[in-house]
Amino acid sequence: MDQHTDDYNARLLGIRDDYAAANYTDFGVIYQSANLDVASMPVEFFSNIDCFHPSLLAHTFVAKQLW
Repeated sequence: MDQHTDDYNARLLGIRDDYAAANYTDFGVIYQSANLDVASMPVEFFSNIDCFHPSLLAHTFVAKQLW
């Protein structure tokens, strides 16, 4: 899973770099890495529908971390 995460983050950075290289004056892409240790989070952070997506509690936590 760690390798998949690294690959995914590298692709996101590549997208950001592609847009930066295009020199748009009216659009930009910002990559904000949260570096969250998902394994340390309580089970309540995950959706009770699919046990994968973040719950409302997790969205609240992540929003506070990013801002």
